[in-house]
Amino acid sequence: MVTLLLTINFTFRDTRADISQHFGIEFGSDYNSITHKSIKIRKNIHTVLIQTNNAPPDTKSLRAEICDNFGVQIITWRSIERSLSSGVENLEKIRKKLTIRFGSSKIKNGSYIWTKNSISIVAKIRIKKNTYQNQIRYFGPKNEECLNQLIDTQD
Repeated sequence: MVTLLLTINFTFRDTRADISQHFGIEFGSDYNSITHKSIKIRKNIHTVLIQTNNAPPDTKSLRAEICDNFGVQIITWRSIERSLSSGVENLEKIRKKLTIRFGSSKIKNGSYIWTKNSISIVAKIRIKKNTYQNQIRYFGPKNEECLNQLIDTQD
């Protein structure tokens, strides 16, 4: 696997400042000036690890999916590994904070889902090999178009 260093400039391009920025990352941001480690490249989408001072202290990883034509469209935050009871307790704290910011959520398959101004947020407990993590995924306004471009270019 080839590891590339990509540069990203997180410049503001969205007039919905109240919901377009998460962890200091803004939807639609392009490559330029700040270096992050690329961990995966799939046709038109680059997945990069984000280094920021705006992440909570219990952050294990923060990733961005950056589309060639639409900039950052998916942001994924994962907590450190924790016990199931701690994960449930933390998910409730996350739910309360996001509800204050984005309004009421829907519940589907154990995940809380918020949608506002074509931005969707999904918070859940991630289970992998008997470990538990809290996870929040933010889907930008052009994420479906970005993923459709990826599907259209598959061989």
